[in-house]
Amino acid sequence: MWTLPAWVDDGFQHVNLLQTSSRFAIVENLGAGLKNDASHLLWALGLRTHVPSKLAVLEYTSKIIVVMIAFILLFFLLYVACNGVPTTRVRRARETGNGMPGKMQAVFALTMLLDYSCTDQYQPNMPEMARAFKVSSAQIGSTIQVHLFSCAVGTLVVGPLSDRMGRRPVILTCQLMQAAGTFTCACASSLGWFMSGRVLQGLGASVLVVIFACFRDCYEEPARRQQATGAMFSITLVGPIFAPAFGGFLASRFGFRLPFALLAGCSMLLACAGCLVIHETASGEPSGKGMAVDFYRVLNNGKRLLILLCLGACKSTFDVNIATNGVIMEEHFGQSVVQTSLLSIAFAVACAGGSVVSGCLQEQPTDVMRMFIPLMLLSSASLIVAGLYSGSIAGYLSSMSFLQLLVFPQMISYHTEFAQDLQDIAGAAVGIAFFAQYALSSVMSLPGVFAAEDSTRAMLFVLAGTVLAVELVTWMGICRSRADLCKASLGEEHPQETAPNPSFK
Repeated sequence: MWTLPAWVDDGFQHVNLLQTSSRFAIVENLGAGLKNDASHLLWALGLRTHVPSKLAVLEYTSKIIVVMIAFILLFFLLYVACNGVPTTRVRRARETGNGMPGKMQAVFALTMLLDYSCTDQYQPNMPEMARAFKVSSAQIGSTIQVHLFSCAVGTLVVGPLSDRMGRRPVILTCQLMQAAGTFTCACASSLGWFMSGRVLQGLGASVLVVIFACFRDCYEEPARRQQATGAMFSITLVGPIFAPAFGGFLASRFGFRLPFALLAGCSMLLACAGCLVIHETASGEPSGKGMAVDFYRVLNNGKRLLILLCLGACKSTFDVNIATNGVIMEEHFGQSVVQTSLLSIAFAVACAGGSVVSGCLQEQPTDVMRMFIPLMLLSSASLIVAGLYSGSIAGYLSSMSFLQLLVFPQMISYHTEFAQDLQDIAGAAVGIAFFAQYALSSVMSLPGVFAAEDSTRAMLFVLAGTVLAVELVTWMGICRSRADLCKASLGEEHPQETAPNPSFK
């Protein structure tokens, strides 16, 4: 049952004291009420880990925000069901295809960095959170899956919405939801409300789809778009490298709530910066066709289906590593928790290095795919060698880091090629690509996860087979189809080279 905060009860007592007590008694009672309320604020900010008997003001505020957002989303869905998606996009004054301002790229990179940090920073603090919420470690661990699932669902919605309503309003809304979700996680006193915050964070994280669509709007040339995307991710992936140490350090001294509170403040400041920096990039009038027609147009292409398959397989290599690395390092190689955390930084550094490589490449996406096929085959061979000598921790770390370094540039080239011919529905195209990436990876990663329960060698062999299959599909399907298309276009431009000219007779 809802009760008034302690400082409100004290206020009513103060009114009675006006008639029965002296001014000194009033001041003393007021001081006690303010002291009690200050303890609530300190707890809500994470400076105290003890949960008081009465909910803090900030927790009430976060619950009100969650309920308001839920009602707004419900009313919006009802409106869309009755009247269709509103097309409120304002035609942008600036020209598209000529690049993106540096300030706008920085805001996008920081937006994704905060999203990654919100998840990675509390992984070392899960045992403390389980004790605070009085739940099992498995239940706390499931909050990551809740976040990923809500993000996957959001990708199918925000992409098509940005095609019709514009990129800017969707991005700003996702940034505000990210801030609200992080604030809710900081103030939650139970697992249920913490889950609510993670759902909001997942919906806010789906902004990645709209950001990719903005890059498609601003960079008509695929090589430049791939280079700009890689440069953005080189900043974004700083989060997975330093966030665990950042969250663990602050939580060990001030409680696990303080990192969430700081990230919530940063998210709100970033949303304010986005209002000033982000401009509309979607040019032209939105399509009057429904989302189902847009989805059919995206999927009615064999090459794009192959790209989706490769995206899911590549993403599964990351997920297998995340799901099994801790167990392998601690149980198979006998490393401690601290040693595992430090050694796992190598994988995040490898991913960041791959994004830097993508930012330096100036080739077309299909050329990048061909360039990395021999390197990926070499990575597959290194995984097999590491599996044959599975007792070597050096072989395990080097082979897995080499894979993380190479797979990231290929994934960016897949995304760049996927939306190449779909500028007018880039949001829907990118949304489908990321949804398929997450959904297929959740299934394709299962063989590697189950193999790791048997042995590290079996897991490494599964990853090696996955890499071989991806490169076969890339070479025989994606790259060949693009090459055939180029030959056909050359034949149309120079018909005299393929057919005899009757005037020469």
